[in-house]
Amino acid sequence: FFYISITINLNVTFQKTTADTLFNLIDDVHEALILVDVESQGKIVEVNKTATRYLGYSREELLTMSLSDVVENFEITTQEQWMEHAMRVKVTDNAIVNEETFVRKNGTKFSVELVVSIKKIMEKDYQLTLIRDITERVREQKIKEEMKVQMFSSAKLSHLGEMATSVAHEINNPLTIIIAKALNLKKLLLSEKLDVEKSVSAVDAIESTVKRITKVISSLRNISKSLREDSYRNEKA
Repeated sequence: FFYISITINLNVTFQKTTADTLFNLIDDVHEALILVDVESQGKIVEVNKTATRYLGYSREELLTMSLSDVVENFEITTQEQWMEHAMRVKVTDNAIVNEETFVRKNGTKFSVELVVSIKKIMEKDYQLTLIRDITERVREQKIKEEMKVQMFSSAKLSHLGEMATSVAHEINNPLTIIIAKALNLKKLLLSEKLDVEKSVSAVDAIESTVKRITKVISSLRNISKSLREDSYRNEKA
């Protein structure tokens, strides 16, 4: 029994020393590492120096906290959820990648990519959490999306400019006809001998031209409606 006890203690000590050595070796890597106790609702048990730089806390402070204290809107809150989460990670190639928002000690937030895996140390399950700061990537993506919106807006404005020119042309010409026919009709009405046939012809021409303008305006309304719908779809996308 004494021999078994010594063996177990040596094994546990060896695993603990191995874990400590691992964190010492990777203290200065660019990715942050946080080791959390799955069986204690995500209590932080070890961090590397990069994690302290990312979060603005000292190592001693972080070791009194849980992962939920530094992750915004952390969804795993109960011990049951932690166990379900650990099982889910184990059955998905023992690694899950997702994006979260971390909160620094000073309250500022930054976007990160998490790679989580479950490791057994000292006969317990721990979550090894590798954290990459993707603030720059998110910023670049936001710039690209803004540029896309600007390009769409520029294209829309260009299209509207061309359409306005075309509409002005389509309306100005008929208006010129209407003015000419109206002047001609006025002249006919003021003449000593009214030419009914020519007067009716002038009225018909004015009516036909007004219908032509109405058709142009109707088409313009349809195009405007289509542009609004495209804009709405782009905003939702």
